[in-house]
Amino acid sequence: MKQTINTITMFLCLASSLAYADDMDVWLSWKEHSGYEASTLKDINLKTSYIKHDFSNILLPKHNFIGYIEPDYKRLKIKFTSITKNPIKEDQYFVIGYSIVNNNKCDFEGTIDIAQVREYKEIEYDMDKSSKYNTKSEIKAQGVLLGRYKFRENKNQKFSGIFEGTVSSYWFVDKNDTVQYDDIHDYADTYKNNQYAGTWRQYDINNTKGAYWGEFRVPFSGSLDLGAGEFSPNPRYFNNGWHDFNQ
Repeated sequence: MKQTINTITMFLCLASSLAYADDMDVWLSWKEHSGYEASTLKDINLKTSYIKHDFSNILLPKHNFIGYIEPDYKRLKIKFTSITKNPIKEDQYFVIGYSIVNNNKCDFEGTIDIAQVREYKEIEYDMDKSSKYNTKSEIKAQGVLLGRYKFRENKNQKFSGIFEGTVSSYWFVDKNDTVQYDDIHDYADTYKNNQYAGTWRQYDINNTKGAYWGEFRVPFSGSLDLGAGEFSPNPRYFNNGWHDFNQ
């Protein structure tokens, strides 16, 4: 328990440094020294070995994104309609989607560029005997993809701008050497995937805001998320677009 508390404390201390910054060094520092073997990364960046795989299936969310934009945790809805691997540049993915804030919808296009692909030192198997992935023979490797994203909204639409920052996506390799979306522990309270942390900058205006979204949980959600077993918005922010979240 003490180890878990120390790990959480370390993460919270580092969160403010990573949030609002286009730099994944702080996040990596925490993951490389987490104190919890199953979530500690191996030292080597295996990007060159893994970029031959198509990660579009991992980067395309399996559940609706939950997100907010500053200030005051204003609800941000992000939808990806297409993700495809660049046939020429193996470490790059083309993204098409749209954002909605206060009923204002903006279409965007952009890229995700893979920076690192790291494996965990230990694999977390599903201990449920009915699960397909509960033995060493079913999972060969497990880890996280780290990338940088830049999505440009349509300049002809109202209140449009540019999203950019860092994304972390979780994956595993099955016994057939296929990279799979890691939802093995999606029943756990702490489960999350495809976590985006960065900024939104309005075109031609010095107006930059923090913007964060992810599956199941939102990175750096602070007082917004009151949920234990699952994300639950704080009633304090219902007037910022969250009043109908559970409907």
